[in-house]
Order: sequence, then structure tokens, then C-alpha cells
Amino acid sequence: MFGLAEKYWALLQMTKVAPKLLDMSKDLEQQDVSSLNPHLLRPSWLECNFVNTLNTLYWGKNSIDDLDIMYFDFVGILSNVGRICRGRKRRLDEDPAEVTEFRWVKMIDSSSTHELVIRLSECSQPSVFRSLQAGNTLMITKLQWVMLPGADSTETRIQYATTSAFSVLRVNEAVRPFHSIEECNLNVFFANNVMKNAMIDSKKPLGESKLTAHIEKKYRSRNCFPVDVDEFKEAFSLKVYALCDLAAAVMQIEAYQHRQLGFVGQVKSVHNNNTSTKERPSVFLGIGDRNNDKDESLTVAVSINPLFQRPSVKGRVKAITSPDALPLIRLLPAPIVDGMLEVATSSKSTGDRSLLSLGFIEEYLVNSYRDYFFSLNLYRDGFGHVIWELDAILEMP
Repeated sequence: MFGLAEKYWALLQMTKVAPKLLDMSKDLEQQDVSSLNPHLLRPSWLECNFVNTLNTLYWGKNSIDDLDIMYFDFVGILSNVGRICRGRKRRLDEDPAEVTEFRWVKMIDSSSTHELVIRLSECSQPSVFRSLQAGNTLMITKLQWVMLPGADSTETRIQYATTSAFSVLRVNEAVRPFHSIEECNLNVFFANNVMKNAMIDSKKPLGESKLTAHIEKKYRSRNCFPVDVDEFKEAFSLKVYALCDLAAAVMQIEAYQHRQLGFVGQVKSVHNNNTSTKERPSVFLGIGDRNNDKDESLTVAVSINPLFQRPSVKGRVKAITSPDALPLIRLLPAPIVDGMLEVATSSKSTGDRSLLSLGFIEEYLVNSYRDYFFSLNLYRDGFGHVIWELDAILEMP
């Protein structure tokens, strides 16, 4: 609604579809905005239904029948901003397909230590959508709640928010007129406290950014990492591809397009990036079919899916794991990590910090000849570079 041109607003007002807006532009030019009464700045036509992250923790079985008609608003701090992804959405009797853009973001507020995961669309505000960064104060209207299929229990199903056709984005200073709303007012103090000692990690080529240090450790997503292969495939409608089909998928993908693909195979190699920086992945896996030679493999970078809680590592395991191997340890199934720990500690002193090094992990995984289910993400950036990422490794039943 905020993005409508003035002539369209005039038409809506004439037909009494929308009430007349308060025109305060002249007053604001003559006065300091910060000195105005916040109630005076609040648009008279706004009907809001603000919720906080604590409210969303109780959504589940009781609201499952109302998800299609339930809309809510949210204001908070962006703790994680993902890359821009592009897809094609074909509607009935339409040709060609409509190009849509989205990105995954996480937001926090003062009500709980859980992050709200949002699949954010462009909302007809491309400049705002593309310029979002971690640490921004963001208000989103008319969100809807999504529950993916898969788990028997409603509480364990993957859940997140998504923008609707009616959603509007307001960032930083544009949130000021709404400070008379309690949720927005509380967020002012929360945002100031968060950003006072904030540390921001950015990957500029991909447009990604996140708040790190104590913020990353304190706040977690509500969705637990899946461990069942069938539930994982059902939740994301994943198809399992052969190695040759994965190579073909690269030829078909367009700029900014994202695809999630399944693959069942074995670990062929493990290595790190000797020139790794915060803008480059640090751990890579070579994966391939059981019957293929080592040379026939696909190299994928280890990453963390924004939908899930950041996998934790047991204190005992972390104490003997080399820092460069931690990203991979977080993704490996718990029984596999326990097996490696038993082998490592049986032959060396537990005081050795690098017992679980990348070299040891590679030897263990490659020589076990075990099949795993790999969740792969294929992405082509704006420069034409193809990126393969691995965000889940599950044991095959």
C-alpha cells in the first residue's frame, strides 16, 4: 500500500476504498521530527496486528486451520540477511513465467532468544529489498505463517513466516512514524542496545550479512535440524539426482536462481580453502556415487541452512577438534561423530587439540564407504559463478 502512486491513492479515496491520509509534509518541513508527538505521526488508517517472537513459539496445532487467512505484522532487528534468489513462477494461462525474487532473513526482538525466520519477497519495493543489511531495524506488515509437511507432530514441523501480496517493508528511519505503537517503541530501545556492541560479518559479492559474536550465540531459530531422510525430502519436496544429472542442472540454471537438490552417495575427499576469508567457504567435500572412481566427484562447500538452528557441538568433541574442521563437524550425523571420537581417543591423548583434524575426518569418512543423503544447494550469482553448497548430511536408513 505504501508503494502506490499518488494518483491511485486519489482514486481509492474517491471510491471510499481507502480513508484519507494525514498530510503532514509541510509540518515536518518546519519542525524537527524527533520533537513531534509520536501519536501525531501515526497514520490514522493503519490497522495493525503486531506479534513478537515469543508469540510465534506457541503457534502450531491450534492455528493450523487458520494459516491461510491469518496475517500479522512484525518489527525487529535483522540478525541475518541471505543472498537474493530468483525463481520463475508460472501462473495458469500465462506465458512466459513471472520472475520472482526472494531472500531468507532472520529477525530478533526483546521478547525471546528465538529468531524469526522469514522468506522475504520483493514486496514491490526493489530498492529496499536489495539494500537490507544485518543490524537494520525492519517492520514488515501482513506476514503469513508457513508449516511444511513431514513430521507427525505439529511442534516439530519446520515453520517460518513469509511475506504476502499485501506486505510492506519499512526500514530504519521509515519506522519512526510508528513509534507510538508499543511494539515499535520497545524495539527502539532494543535496537540501540543490540547495535551498541554489534559485530557484522558481510559477504559483499553475495549480498549476505549477519550479526556475529554474542548475538549469534544467544539467538537461535526455532526449527531443529532434521535427522530423518524421508521427512527431510517430504518437507522440501526434494528429488534425488544422480551425479550426471547434477552436472546437467548447472547448464540450466540462470543468474540468481536457486535450486535445492538431493543426492545419495559417498564422501570422496575433504579439504579446506587455504586462502579462506569471511567471504569464502572454508571446508569443501568431494562427493560421488558408490561405483564411481575418486576422480568423478562433485566439490561442494559446507554451509549452514538459515531455516535451522545452528548445529551445536558437544564440549568434549569441540575440545579436540581443529578450528577449520568445526563447520563440517556441525553437519555430520551424531552417530558418525561419536564413532570418530571413539577411534581418535583410543589411539592418542585427549589433550591433543587436533585429534579431529580435517585429515583424520577425511580418512575416516572416505574409508568407511558409507552412503549418506546430501542436501545440496545450487546457485548462480550475478557474475555467472556457480556455487554448490551442502547444508545437510543425513544417515541413510
